[in-house]
Amino acid sequence: MSFRNLFGKAKNRSTSTSGYAYDRYDNREDYYQNLLTERSGEALLHWLALKHQAISNTRVEVSFRNIEFCCSPQQMRKQLGKPRFIIDNPTVISHEIHFYRFRISNLQSVVALHFLDKQFFMANHSFRQLTSENYQQIVEALTMKYGLLPPPESVAIKDQRSNVVLMTDGLYLTVKYISGHPSFEERIQALTDEKTQRQQRQHARQIAFLSDFL
Repeated sequence: MSFRNLFGKAKNRSTSTSGYAYDRYDNREDYYQNLLTERSGEALLHWLALKHQAISNTRVEVSFRNIEFCCSPQQMRKQLGKPRFIIDNPTVISHEIHFYRFRISNLQSVVALHFLDKQFFMANHSFRQLTSENYQQIVEALTMKYGLLPPPESVAIKDQRSNVVLMTDGLYLTVKYISGHPSFEERIQALTDEKTQRQQRQHARQIAFLSDFL
C-alpha cells in the first residue's frame, strides 16, 4: 500500500527524469514515498528531542555537507542542484521533503532533506548496497569525525549549538543530522497538539451524534 493510499493525496513533485530502475516499486513516486519514514508529528518530535539526551562534544560541528541548518530550499539547490523528488507531507503542515541521490566513489546513497516552513532542519543520509568493507569504512569515518560509536551502541552526539548527529543501522546504514534550534521542536509540537485537539473534538461530536440514535 502506498503512502498516498495510507494518508490521502499528497503533493508529490518529480523534478528530473531518470533511467534509474526502481526495483520492487511500480514507479518513482512509490519508491520515494516508501523512503519517507518520518510522516507524523510524533515521529519528527522523537528525533528533534534527541538533543536533550545527546552526549555533548564541543570539539565538533554537526552539519550535512557543511550546509547550514535553517537554509531555504533555494539555498540548498545552489549547493546540491535540483532534487530528484519532492513530497509535501499531508500529515504535518508545511513539512516538505526533498530527495537526492549521490554516488561517493563506489558508494551509493539516498538523502532525504526535511524542511519546515521552508527551513532546513533534518537530513537522512542512507547508504545502500554496502559491502562489509564499505560499511566499516563509513563507520570509522563517522567515529573519527564526530566521536560516534558504531551501531548498535551508537548514541547521539551534539555540538555547541545542540545540532545532533546519529548513526542508525536498520534496512540501510543511515546517518541523521538534526538541527538543535528550538523553534522546530516548538512548531511541530504545536501542530501535533492542534491536530490532537481537533481529533478529540471530532470524536466528541461523533459520540454526541450517535447518542441521539442509541
